[in-house]
Amino acid sequence: MRELEKGLNDLGLILDSFCIEKLVRYEKLLQEGAKTGGLLGQGEEKQVITRHILDALAAHKMLPQKGVTVADLGSGGGLPGLPLAVALPENTFELIESSQKKAGYLRAFSAMLSLQNVHVIQERGEVLGRRVEYRERYQFLTARGVAALNVLLEYTLPLICTGGWLLAWKGPGLEEELTNSRNALEVLGGYPVNRSEYCLLGKKKFIQVIEKIKSTPGEFPRPTKLIKKKPL
Repeated sequence: MRELEKGLNDLGLILDSFCIEKLVRYEKLLQEGAKTGGLLGQGEEKQVITRHILDALAAHKMLPQKGVTVADLGSGGGLPGLPLAVALPENTFELIESSQKKAGYLRAFSAMLSLQNVHVIQERGEVLGRRVEYRERYQFLTARGVAALNVLLEYTLPLICTGGWLLAWKGPGLEEELTNSRNALEVLGGYPVNRSEYCLLGKKKFIQVIEKIKSTPGEFPRPTKLIKKKPL
């Protein structure tokens, strides 16, 4: 708990004891799930607080404190969506995960943490982006460790409404990814605006905000294989 409290202080966040207790409980759940469900990378079980939970919470101040629905694409074991749902209980979080097994963990974790503001959607993001009820639906969408930015944009921008934000967690290669994403941004209707810069485990990290400035053309997103084989 001290490690978490120190990290929160470094990020300039103040959370009540109830939230901190839930985050510590989530740490244990994620560690247990890593043993049976492959929810973490090899050797990451002892770094859940620093490598994952605090990294997720770096977006806390970038989101409204209440009244919005945030989609989390490729949520995996719940990152960054579950820590943000704990810290921002007056927002709704929709966790999008294509794996049936991981979606099951997300539902179980949400229930055990009594998170009434979390809903799990088991589907691929590019499939949802072609459905009327999800297309250009979200004002905020988070994505951490999903794909290179030029690929990620096609997965995400069709889901975001005009004026909405994509929050993309990125490392030191961000500038190169932005350069490689110029065409995708132009075609899909995105524009890079501000970013958050912070340091965890001695590494510089970023959360890049992409604003949706115009509607995405109807032919996007393309089928999954084409997105990966021929990024925009």
